[in-house]
Amino acid sequence: MDEREALSAVVYQKLIKYGLLSAGQEIYLWPCHAIAVRGKQYSHFIISGSKTARKFFLKVMKPNDCAPHCNEYLQKIRDNDGKCPYSIILVPAFCFHDVYYYITNYVDGQVLDMLPETLPEDFWGAIADKLRLRYNELLSIRAPHYSECGKFILDDCASIFLQKFAEKLRYPDIPLSEDKRRLAFDWCRVVMENCAFSEPTLLHMDIKPGNIVYDPARDSVSLIDFEFARFGDADYGWTQLLLSGINCFSSIYKKQIVPRVIRDRPTLQEALNIPKYRCYLFYQLICNFIYYNRRKMRCPGEMTALFERLAGQL
Repeated sequence: MDEREALSAVVYQKLIKYGLLSAGQEIYLWPCHAIAVRGKQYSHFIISGSKTARKFFLKVMKPNDCAPHCNEYLQKIRDNDGKCPYSIILVPAFCFHDVYYYITNYVDGQVLDMLPETLPEDFWGAIADKLRLRYNELLSIRAPHYSECGKFILDDCASIFLQKFAEKLRYPDIPLSEDKRRLAFDWCRVVMENCAFSEPTLLHMDIKPGNIVYDPARDSVSLIDFEFARFGDADYGWTQLLLSGINCFSSIYKKQIVPRVIRDRPTLQEALNIPKYRCYLFYQLICNFIYYNRRKMRCPGEMTALFERLAGQL
């Protein structure tokens, strides 16, 4: 029995145990989305059965995966037809050959970056409107405390942010002098200590075309992959969405989706004139810079230019 067959046998038993599959049928694991964990390559899988049209998703669990943390909150949301529109954990994490997996429902449809850009403008506008509703839906989900790395903590929002900011400023591969790093932290500390924050609300923190699913059969939009989700300040989540508009995504997403989703809320240019947003944006830019640099990838030009602009104003 090879490794995939062994994994399939374990998955089969889990699905039976949790009442998700009837006995006496075969299951098939279809690999998708390669992923690196501790320097080794693995794959997520789509699970299908020989006697059911229902599909599931077998996901490799990364360290500090926050999906389990927000799962019980997400599953309370229902569409008009009574279904949860999000990917919900059906089988909790289990270990297979020193790697943890969990099983979710499969969200039907196609991610946006797989759809042809030649589709009419009205279609993309409708997608953006549905995504906007989903975004606001998540903001309506509240928790008693803020969270980090999949755990609730009792610290206030300013303390959480400043601790994270100080940690990121210690990365040697950020193109900032020691003086600039001190100036950046002192500036953000003063701003954060004089800000108001929202109640802890659910933030996806990784909105991008690959995590937005359109289902033509139901004419619906869903968000998947809550690996980086947390309960935080609503403005913090907003800056991630704003910066996604200058990341290396499709022109359709940047020109048709993001502007329509952010209407009636601060644009990127407007946010740059609001101190709290500037702090959040600077922090998120540093995170993106580290992400690309550590993977030996080129940071998108618009992000680099914005980082240099903010750094130059310190």
